[in-house]
Order: sequence, then structure tokens, then C-alpha cells
Amino acid sequence: MVRFFVSRDSRGRTPLHRETEDMHRRRLSVPAPFRRVLIGMTLGAALCVPAAPARADGLPAETRYYQIPAGSLEAAVNWLGREAGVMISFGSHIAAGRQTAGLDGRYSLLDALKQLLVGSGIEVAGDARDGFVLRPDGRSADGNPDSLPAVVVIADRLRDEIRLPVVVISDRRPPLAPGRALLSADDIRNTPAANGDLSELLATHPAVRQNSSAGGSLTRGSLAPEDLSFHGASPYQNLFQIDGMDGSNNINPANKNSNLQVRNIPSNSQAYFLDTRLLGEVRVFDSNIPVEYGRFNGGVVDARLKRASGQDSVDVGYRMSGSNLSEQRVSDGNQSNYDLGMSGYTPDWRKRFYSLNVDRKLDDRFGVVLGLSRRESDIRRASSVSLDKSVVAGTSTEQDRVDNLLGKLSWWIDSDTVTDLTLKYSARREQRANSLFVDSRWDNEHDAAGVAWNLDQRLNGAKFNFQLGWDRFDDSRTSNSDDLVTHYFASTRTQFTTGGLGKEQKTRDSWALKARLDLDPLLTGPVAHTLSVGVDSQWVEVDYQRFNDTSSYRLTHQANGSEKITSLTRYHAGQVGVSYNSRALWLADEMRWGRVSLTPGLRFDRDSYLGNSNLSPRTRLDWDLFGSRQSVVTFGMARYYGDNVLDLALRERVSKLTESVLNSAGLPVASPGSGEISRYRDLDTPYNDERSLALTQQFAGLEGVLSYVHREGRDQINKRALRDSKNVLLGYEYVNDGESRTDSFGLSLANQRPWQALGADWQMRLALSYERFRSNNSLVDGYDDTGVDNGQIYYNGRLIDAADRPTANFNQPSRVTLDLNAGWNGIGLRWNNRFNWLSKRDDVFYVGVNKADQLDMYQEGTLPSYWTWDARLVWQPTFWRQLELTVDILNVLNRQPVLVSTSPLIKRNNDQYGNGREIWLQANYRF
Repeated sequence: MVRFFVSRDSRGRTPLHRETEDMHRRRLSVPAPFRRVLIGMTLGAALCVPAAPARADGLPAETRYYQIPAGSLEAAVNWLGREAGVMISFGSHIAAGRQTAGLDGRYSLLDALKQLLVGSGIEVAGDARDGFVLRPDGRSADGNPDSLPAVVVIADRLRDEIRLPVVVISDRRPPLAPGRALLSADDIRNTPAANGDLSELLATHPAVRQNSSAGGSLTRGSLAPEDLSFHGASPYQNLFQIDGMDGSNNINPANKNSNLQVRNIPSNSQAYFLDTRLLGEVRVFDSNIPVEYGRFNGGVVDARLKRASGQDSVDVGYRMSGSNLSEQRVSDGNQSNYDLGMSGYTPDWRKRFYSLNVDRKLDDRFGVVLGLSRRESDIRRASSVSLDKSVVAGTSTEQDRVDNLLGKLSWWIDSDTVTDLTLKYSARREQRANSLFVDSRWDNEHDAAGVAWNLDQRLNGAKFNFQLGWDRFDDSRTSNSDDLVTHYFASTRTQFTTGGLGKEQKTRDSWALKARLDLDPLLTGPVAHTLSVGVDSQWVEVDYQRFNDTSSYRLTHQANGSEKITSLTRYHAGQVGVSYNSRALWLADEMRWGRVSLTPGLRFDRDSYLGNSNLSPRTRLDWDLFGSRQSVVTFGMARYYGDNVLDLALRERVSKLTESVLNSAGLPVASPGSGEISRYRDLDTPYNDERSLALTQQFAGLEGVLSYVHREGRDQINKRALRDSKNVLLGYEYVNDGESRTDSFGLSLANQRPWQALGADWQMRLALSYERFRSNNSLVDGYDDTGVDNGQIYYNGRLIDAADRPTANFNQPSRVTLDLNAGWNGIGLRWNNRFNWLSKRDDVFYVGVNKADQLDMYQEGTLPSYWTWDARLVWQPTFWRQLELTVDILNVLNRQPVLVSTSPLIKRNNDQYGNGREIWLQANYRF
């Protein structure tokens, strides 16, 4: 095992001093006059710095208030170093697995450090002029004191004087930052939740908008995650990642139809339906997104798995709720379908969630974390109708189930090298039936599995990261029969449907390789450069497979007892596919000069799917107005190119497996056709251009961010119908005529340190956001929207451009979210509250075609504002710390606003309401 101590050479230099001199030798050549000016400026700045009270070892002796939560020792010491103005200098494996109880109060630096080390097996063994030497306080389990390396904490004033960046990792909730958020495991644990998925966790993010029906009462029993739109971008163009490897499903993410139809396989934009209880943190980027991220034009959600802590533990959890603990409101127009439990409705449900988290130290260098969970919802529906259309007494039960298995094996090879092997598996199975069908059941299934290898290597003058991964996503639908028959009784003029459509499946295999190199800072005159370069390659293969021959037809039962088959179509078994590759190269340079930091970046992408080459410039400027880091202005410009939608290539190939046999009159079809046309090859890649401006300010114990983001969507994909001279539909042509404009304003505010009141520590975070969004295509339909041919429509009787039409879905102009959390540590009680206010908004209805000019007509509706209150109570008894009991009360005041109003074309009330008060009970036990 490598040991790290502060040692001095013959010239009295510490390793850090030597490293600094080496860095100077590596800098780019600078003319001598400029070097003299730089040295003079550096020495002058050093002489102007007020001298702090010092100890004999040269470190500050004054006391300061520190609040560091319990958790990782490495992260806690890093946080202390940042707050005290010292630097941490040790390999990441040295403190890996060590935990600290944290601290809260006023301490000197030495006392704070000792407090963090209590019970860790490390002690302050001695000191030196530039810092402390930390070493083991005893022998390890194998009796070898060398099995635990020493840790060095040293001051680095020279590096601070030349203002080079220092990256610090902390378990504490990070300061507010424009365009990015870090949700820690504690943030996840403190958030009132229902299903516990990523969409729910991010629902109140200021840049995020959800579908209008999200949180509605009609489908509360479902486990499907909602789609997310960042700054008005397509909800199907977000980038989801797990530990930096892509986890977005781009086969056919806009298809949410779960009914039994030919070639209909429902999907989602998230390939992995993650259980957030298994995650270590979630990184969210909504603007000024770094150049290493590509294949998106919305936002980036990077979920990070936990890494072994070195402390053996097993955490078991159980969580439950049900329709008996929930208040639902249903309109008259939806009541009958809701009571029957038609496909898409969940009237009576019970949810039970199970989780297991294992953290195991294998030895001093190996550790593993394993997380398993099962979330299941049992939905009771009315039984199917019988042959004579009478309802059979009793109910049937269907299950919606999501399984997760996430594992990470970590190996700290030496002080410079750490590697991880990550395993991922997520599966959702949704049992479906239609109460108007007879003996017709099917399962909609989604599976995702992957393995990834990560290597972090410290080189001489650089850091290197390498990732290699494989992922498979598949969406499938399996019926209990191979023939779908619509029975029609001529004598009674009634009909019903029996059977099914066999099994269909879409599969995506991808192999990914990523590498990046981050160089140590280089000096060119007064400017410090931190260069980063990377490659990002993917090989993708997507397939559609029908596993068996199947058919659909209409069977007419004549009054004389005879039968007649019409509209017969056969769907042949077969497999079709498409493959492509994408390559990306990116480069960024963070340049720091005094109070200014400028980070220009450039990303080049090339893929063989559409054959496009795209160049994405991104630039970020940070200006520390007064040099105190308390007032920082951030300006950014960026372009984001979206991902490919693979279903466009599959549609024509899949349609060739279909054969029309009999027409509606029962006569043979003369020409079965050669398949549906799908033209997409001439498409450009959709992109968004972004400009942003933000002010980050600290004052009076608060920190806040005031931001503005402007986005323009270009070349968004719509489809147009292709018809022959007889107006027969031949297929579709995909075009780039979609566009959008979004202006987003946001204000976030949080207290830097907990407030003390009523014997509790209080944390507050306030987020206000306003978004103005206009688009000429539907975000819900996405690339399946038919668009507007000539770009104009009638809205409330007035002729306007289609892009100026208000959008009903993903449209929420204003929202305010207040998180107010309290902790009574003495009794082990936490009380977390989330208050949401949502402004009134437009609802838009299609009302027909204008006869004079054949333009589409739309009419406005308005939905009122409303607010909700979600609360979570967590009790960890002081006499039984292994046990944790949680009660979530969502929508405490039972407000049930209208989410989707009724179209003027419908006479009955079909309003959809928000779900009312809902109670969740949870218990966790830690061994």
C-alpha cells in the first residue's frame, strides 16, 4: 500500500511546491517581460493579502462555524479544505470507505479536522509548517499498520495566489448554480414522493414542465414515469445517463398508446425505469450544458450509482399505498370507463414497493454496492363481457410491476487508479385487458440491461477517464392469442372483439466507447488554461421482430346462422432492422484570468443514420464582479443537436410484413401492396440554439440565482401524408418544418446555513419560474405530429401563425416551489414540506376546419391557478437508530384542480382532475 507524507527535499520543498514548479516548467512559453509583470503582480497580490492569525504551523487559528453532515470522510475533509482555504492532497482510495459523524458548530481548523476523524481509524500524528500529517491510529484487522495509508492535508497558498481552479467534492448540498443541479442521496430521501421515479424527482425543477395530465386521478395506479420537457424542448430529446453512459430510449419514445393494436408497442424516453432509492445522486443540466454531452436538445439527467463506502451495511425497505388511501375525482364523462377499468384507467389499486441496498467492503481495495427493488401495483377491474354482452360478475386483477437491479464493483488499484464495473437491469411488465373484449389479454413489457466499465487514471500532468459499455433495450407486446376477431351480429347489430395479435418486439443494442483527457492547468501569461478533450462513439443496432404469423378480420354472424369473413389482413412472422454508428469529438478550454473565467467548447458529431455532420459551439463566461465570489455573472451561448428517432427507419420495413387478403366486402384484394412508404433520409438533425444570462449572489446568509434562458428550436420533425391521385394513403414523408421559441425566467433562493427555530434546524429553498413557450407542432405527438402545411391557423377566430398558437401540453407559464425542511436531531425527527403554486394557463382545443380556406381552427380555454402541499415525516428513534419510519402525505389539503378541460366539441363533461390527498407508509431497517 502506498503511503503519503509531507516530505521535503534538500531545498526544503514539499511535494506540492515541487508540483507547482513542475507546472510552471510545463507552461507555454511566455516572453520574459510578461513573465516579470506576472511575477510582480503575483507578489504584489500576496503582500496585499491581510495576514490571518496563525499558529506555529502556519495555518489559521481562528474558529469558524462549520456544518458538515455525516457520511463520506473523503467528501467531508474535502469540504473542510474548501471552507478553510486549504487543499486536500491524497489519492481517492485513501479515505474510501471511511465514514464520519460530521460536525456542527464553531471550531478551529485543527479541532474541526480531529472531530471529523473521530472513529475513522485516522489521527493527526504530527504537523508541519504547511499542514497536517494524518496517519492510522492503530493496526488494521490483519495486524499490518501499512494497510491503511496516511493522509496529508496541506495549505497551498501559491496555487491560490495564481487563482488556479480547485475541484472539490462534497456530500453537502452544493451551492446554487445556474443551469445545473446536484440532487444528493439526502435530497432524494427528503423529497415527498409516490412512485419514486426520476420524473417525479424532477417534476418541480424550475426548467422542467410535464404533460398536462401528469398527476391526474384517472391513472394513479400506473407505474409509468411521466415525460419531461426542459425549456420547451421535445420531451423525447432529453439525454438520460447512468454513471455517464447513455440510457435514453430513442426507438419510438413518443408512443404512449397501450391499447391492443397492430404494430403498436408502447415506449418511453427513459430506457431504465430507475428507482431513485437506489441512487447515490442525480446531476441535472438544463442550460450552459458542457460540451461533453451530446445527442439531445432538451436537458441532461445523469443518475449516479452509489460507490462502496467501506462500511458494511444492509438496508431493507418497504413502502405502500392504495386507492383506499387516496382521493380521486372523476368527471361524469369518464365515470363509466373508469368504473369498468377500461384500458388506460386504474380505478382500484394497491401499491407495494420493496427495496434492498447492500454495501459491502471486500477488502481494503475492493468494495461492492448492490441495489434491488420491486415496485408493483395490483389493479382491480371489472371482468370482461360475455358473448351475449352481459357483464360477468366479479373482478379481475392486473399487475403493473417494475424491477430494478443496480450493482457497482469498485477497485482502488493504487493512489492514481480506480476502476468500476457497473451492472444495470430494469424491467417493467404491465398486464392489460379491455373489458369490452372477450378473453383478450396482453402484456406490455419493457426491459433494459447493461454493463459498463469505467477507469479513472491519474497521469503525469493530466487525468484520464475511459468508459466502455453495452446496453440492450426492448419494448414488446405479448397477447394470449394469435388472431384478433371482431364479431358482428347482424340480427342485433352488436359487436365485440376476441383474441389478440401474438408477440411483437423492438430491440436496441448499443456499444459505447467514451474517453476524455483533462490536462493540468497551464499558464500563458496571466491566463490559466484547463484543457479537456474527449471522444464519444456509439454503434447501434435496432430490430423489429414478429414472432408468429397472426391475422385480424371481421366475422359477421348472419341471422340464418351462416358466417362471413371480411377485412382479413395477415401479419407474417419476420425480423427487420437497421444499424448505424455515431462519432463525436469535443474540445473545451477553461481559461481563468483574474475574476473572469471563459470556457469555449466545440463538439463535432457525425452519424450514418441520417448522414449528417453537426458542429455544436458552446461558450460560457463567468465574471466574479468583486473578487469575493459572492456576485458572479454568467453568460452562455450553445447549440444542442438532438438524437435520432429509429422508428422512422423501421416503419417501412415492418409494413412489408403485412398482407391484405380480403377487403371490406369479403373479396380478394387484387394488389396487396408493397408496404407503407416512410421517407426520412433527407432530414436534417433537429437542434436548439440557446442564449442565457444569470446572476449568482450571496447576501445575508442567503444564496440566490436569477436567470434567463432563451431557446429557439429549429428543424423539428413533423410528418406529412403521401397520397395517390385517388387520395389513397400511401405512407408518410418526414420533414423539418417544426420550430419553437421559449423564454424562461427563474429565481432560486436558499439559506447557506440552517436556521435555528423551535429547537430544529431549518433548510429553505425557493424556486420561481416563468416560461413563455410557442411552437407550431405538438410536443405530445413529437415526430408523429402532422404539422401545419402553410404555417397559419385560426385561433379564437383570428388568423395567426401556427408558431404563435399557445400549446396546451407541457405548458405551465408560472410556478413557485418552496421546500421547507426541519430536523429535530435530538429526537430523530425530520419534517419535510414542499409547497407548489401553479398559475392559470391556456388550454387549446381543435374545433374543425375553416370551409373558406381549409385552415385548421382552434379555440382557447383557461384553467385556473392552484397550489398544493406535500409533506414527509421521518422518525429515526434515538433508542433504535437502525429503524426509520416514514409517512408521506401528498396534497395535504386535498385540492383537486382541473388539469385537462373538456373540448367544446364534446357535450358531456370530460374534465380530468388532479389526484387528491394520498398517503404513503414506509419503513426502513439498516443492519
